Amino acid sequence: MDKINIKKTKLLNLASKIKNIYPDLKGEIKIDNKNKKIYLRTNKKEINYEALKEIELEIKKNFLDYKIEILNY
Repeated sequence: MDKINIKKTKLLNLASKIKNIYPDLKGEIKIDNKNKKIYLRTNKKEINYEALKEIELEIKKNFLDYKIEILNY
């Protein structure tokens, strides 16, 4: 298993954890390997700051050198 597949598996596990915490949260997580960015888009503007920081921390554990962008729609 190569490095990208391991990271994608970890990201899928993270998405599953987030979905368990916020079952009505809809969104997507995209990885931009070229620019080393992760985009997290959610439909829930009421998501609290602590939860966003927790999600960001989980992402940074697996994607150390990536920048995270959180967008609401």
